[in-house]
Amino acid sequence: MNWFNNGNTSEIDLRREMHIILYGDATHEKLGHWVVYRRYDRDTPSEQYSNRTHEGIGGPAYIYTDILVRTRRVPLNKRGMAAQELKVGVDIDTKYVYYFEYTFPPKLGDHIFEIEWADHNITPVINSSLVFTDKNLIKRVHDYRLEGGNVQYYIASCEFDEVGY
Repeated sequence: MNWFNNGNTSEIDLRREMHIILYGDATHEKLGHWVVYRRYDRDTPSEQYSNRTHEGIGGPAYIYTDILVRTRRVPLNKRGMAAQELKVGVDIDTKYVYYFEYTFPPKLGDHIFEIEWADHNITPVINSSLVFTDKNLIKRVHDYRLEGGNVQYYIASCEFDEVGY
């Protein structure tokens, strides 16, 4: 990667680098993949919202918008885990970190759906034939900022969500 803005300075343009990681350019392949991001409107309860329990019964509690977005997913770092936790049969693949460009701020409690898609170099269309595979719940959001406070990119820490809707 070209870690410098234009060769004259030692500053790294992390916004540009994140874009290249996700979408590639003339000299770098695309490393990102497409997901469906489900953004909930917590001001508008859905038909499944229960006033008694304040949660969704048989579906999401709030109305939502599905957004197609390109991201980079990596498993949560497992260094430092006790040997007992790494023995055979222990599931360690339920926590992931997703990276997003500075223009797409993730929100705590939203969902990220992995999709079944043969070629992530081709942009899919959100429709009824798109197959969702894994559903991940955003548990924490980190905004990576540099001097001046400008967001360079976002990181969303997620856990696999087994809810069936």
